[in-house]
Amino acid sequence: MGDPVDAHDGGPLLPSRLWASLATTAGALAGDVPSLARWGHELLDGHILPTSLHSMTRFHPGAFWQGYGLGLARDSHDERLVWGHSGDGFGSHTEFWHLPRERLTIAVTWNDDVLERDGQILPDLLRAALG
Repeated sequence: MGDPVDAHDGGPLLPSRLWASLATTAGALAGDVPSLARWGHELLDGHILPTSLHSMTRFHPGAFWQGYGLGLARDSHDERLVWGHSGDGFGSHTEFWHLPRERLTIAVTWNDDVLERDGQILPDLLRAALG
């Protein structure tokens, strides 16, 4: 076998700018789950970029959810309103959801090669978080 590929290009993003840009308009944020949860909670709770939040939450019918705004989905689970998005990367899946009424944010990511729970993990996490 050959040497493993070093994906780091020496820049400030890990593993590299190339990997972070492959998803193009899908977002492809590079970071860890706690940072995503903190950033998303502040954004969707209205503490930062309120004008952008207003545009994001002008939901219209479409996509896979009950509504879709500017990069943000609206749905419900267990009769609770949620805003967020899910996404897939190279072998991974991420779920990010915010409950505006409860002021609760959930972010989780997992290895798709090991755990296939797309669409099923959020209700379990909501029940655990809200009792």
